[in-house]
Amino acid sequence: MLSITAFKHSELRRSPDLPLDTFIKKNEQRLGHLPGELHYTQIDEIIVESLHKFLNGLQTRLNRIDDAAYKTFFALSPVTGAGNLLIQEQ
Repeated sequence: MLSITAFKHSELRRSPDLPLDTFIKKNEQRLGHLPGELHYTQIDEIIVESLHKFLNGLQTRLNRIDDAAYKTFFALSPVTGAGNLLIQEQ
């Protein structure tokens, strides 16, 4: 399981000088929520809710993290004044 400490020092943290509870990018915030949610979820809660519903919710959260990481690190954005030229910005 991903530990919160490991996340706080991961490559997604763009500015190590910022306090650990400060997030610049949406993917940092979404990824930061996930370990806490998983850590504090009780097995009884999953059984009552149903495993299928729990896993669907988890998959949705992981997909949102994936989308945010894609937009942050891989998506091309248009450059103003460059015509139809697209470049990748990080």
